[in-house]
Amino acid sequence: EPDKFMLPRDSDMRYNWIHVRLDAIDLDELRELVIDGWRMCVPKKVAALVN
Repeated sequence: EPDKFMLPRDSDMRYNWIHVRLDAIDLDELRELVIDGWRMCVPKKVAALVN
């Protein structure tokens, strides 16, 4: 969805980041993206504490 998301600069591609146009995304979708990204970075025991 290019109206919502953009790829970062080539130098930042190694981080697997993505840019989000905040004015084009609703709060629920943003929350889901942030929580999903957070779950990929924390231990499984910690991630299990959040519904």
